[in-house]
Parts: sequence; C-alpha cells; structure tokens
Amino acid sequence: MYNMIRRFALSLLLISLSVTCGWAIDFDIPIRCDYGNDCYIQNYVDLDPSKNRREYECGSLTYDGHKGTDFRVPWADYQSGVEVLAAASGVVLRVRDGIEDRDARGRLESVEGYEVGNGVIIKHGDGYETVYAHMKQGSIRVKPGDTVQRGQVLGLVGLSGLTTFSHLHFGVKFRGKPVCPFKGAEGNNQAECGSTTGTLWSPDALADMDYIPTGLLQAGFAGYVPKLPEIVRTKLDTTIDAKAPVLVFAVVVFGVQAGDEVRARVTTPAGEVFTETDKVIPKNQAQRLLFVGKKLGKRTSWPPGEYHGEYQLVRRGEEILNVTREVLVR
Repeated sequence: MYNMIRRFALSLLLISLSVTCGWAIDFDIPIRCDYGNDCYIQNYVDLDPSKNRREYECGSLTYDGHKGTDFRVPWADYQSGVEVLAAASGVVLRVRDGIEDRDARGRLESVEGYEVGNGVIIKHGDGYETVYAHMKQGSIRVKPGDTVQRGQVLGLVGLSGLTTFSHLHFGVKFRGKPVCPFKGAEGNNQAECGSTTGTLWSPDALADMDYIPTGLLQAGFAGYVPKLPEIVRTKLDTTIDAKAPVLVFAVVVFGVQAGDEVRARVTTPAGEVFTETDKVIPKNQAQRLLFVGKKLGKRTSWPPGEYHGEYQLVRRGEEILNVTREVLVR
C-alpha cells in the first residue's frame, strides 16, 4: 500500500512539474527486466566536469567522463537474450551491427573506433536523442528511417564494443549534448544530491528505479581459485568433490566504498570455523571479489558434509549486505 501511495504521489508531482516547466518528453526504462532483481544500474552519468566523478546521488556509481546510464544484466540472462526497448517514440537516425560480442579487457586496440559497439540512435522531439549501445551482434531489428513506438523492441543487450560486462548503455542527448536523465537538461547545475526535479524519466520509470548503491553480483562455493571477471559468468557449485584442490567461498559485490568493512566466514559440517577474514575496503570500486578458503595441501580429502558461508558488508555501522550460501562436499 505504501508503494502504491508513493508512486501515485510521485506521479502527480511529476505531472505538475511537467506542466509548469514545459517538459515535452519522458522516457520509460529501455530494457525488459525486473529492476533491482535481474537488472540494475551499474554506472550513472558523470556530472562532474573535472577529473573527479559525481553521479546524481553524489555516490560512486560512475567514472570520469561517463555519458550514459548502464543497465547491467546477469551473464546467463544476456546469453538467453534480454530485450532493449525504445524509451520513447521517435525516428531511427543511425544503426550499427556486426561488431563481435566479447570482453574487451586487454583488447582495447581491437575496439578502437567502435567503442559503443552495436547500437541504435533515435531522434525524438524538441532536440532530444537517445543512444542504445553495446547491443548483441545480429540482434538489431530496426533500420534508419524507421518510426518506432515507445516500448518497441530494438534488439538485445550485448557485450560489443568497449565493455567488460553485459549491459545496455543508455544515453540521452539534448541539442547534441549529453544529459543525465535523472536530472534533465539543466542537471549539471543542480548541486542537491538525489534531486530529480528536472527528470526526463516517466513517473512510473522513476518510481521503479530505486537508487541501489551496493548490491550482490555473485556468491557461492568453488573448487578452484576464482578470478574476475570470469566468476560473474559462472554458475557456482552446489556440490564439490571431496578431493578438490581448494575449497573456496567467493562473493562479488558492486558499488563498494572506501571504509566499508567486509567479513566472511566458512564453517564446517561440524560447526567449526573453517576459515574467516575481516577487511576494510581501501577505495571505491565498481565491483570487488572477495574469497576465503583453503588448499587441500597434504590432506587426502575434505571432510564430507555441508559447509556454510556467510558474508557481511557494513558501512558506517550499518549492515548493507548479509549473504549466506551452502555447499555439499562429497
């Protein structure tokens, strides 16, 4: 009931503001997903013109010079196909397809000149354009000159161009200049953190996209030493061979901040502490892998049974994440 009342009140406020301010456009979420569950925003537009960075909530979910909103999806969903949608009606200006989907980490020269990968640009009214980038090769369903309707499928989320994770880069331009859709055309002049007075999102879209500063990407046990970015593309084990060379509990989190305390512990089937760690994050990071475990070493096998892993992230005394996982060793 509270969420319904909140959404209704927000809708009335935004409609009133749109009348008084003369806004002529609003955007829906440009991806078909359940926001906050199977997709989330990894990076926002950088509003700081200097070498520092600042997104609309004054948080750390951006990087210097970033000009769009990145909707990240899980690897498995990307492989099965996540639809990219027209955020508003308009006319297709440009399309690019044929760029291979692959992680650009360590291969920057291979994407030079094609950094945005496969994509679509749509022209809307009143000087607005939207950009849909890093789309899946061969998935684009529109061509230049097509008239598209709000919510129409443009293609699929991909891994093309200069990117290391599967996502849709959604960009908004007003009269040729990048704009943060949470702030609007005058957004760079709004110093108030979290203010969405000039938002370009529709009331429903804005109400659905809660700001999530920190969240879980992956968690579970493995019989090998995990590495980024491979681990976020892997389905971790529910059972592990008792003779596996290592026994590891791994967690990947996005949006960690300097000063965050992370604690991880693994207990044995007998309830004893197998291994544990307690660390302080030294700097802000878009994503961070933490794992704790042991090597088999001179042991012949791990004691069989169910091992329990727990991960906590504490920020300024408040628990932000508490993740538990189990694995059966046999």
